[in-house]
Amino acid sequence: VFAIRKLLETQCPWALDEVDLFELNEAFAAQSLGVLKELKISPSKVCYSLRPKIQNIKIFRNRNA
Repeated sequence: VFAIRKLLETQCPWALDEVDLFELNEAFAAQSLGVLKELKISPSKVCYSLRPKIQNIKIFRNRNA
């Protein structure tokens, strides 16, 4: 949660509601659920990657929309 907020505040000119897709790479499902709940992200905007040993979050925005 902290990392997403920090990214959007410092390196990205988007508001949270402007993000079209979040890719969550988390080792624990509970962590992903916590992120969705805390940031009020719709599960329909999330794709999950099953890559063990890699933990990161990617955000995407469709510039044509």
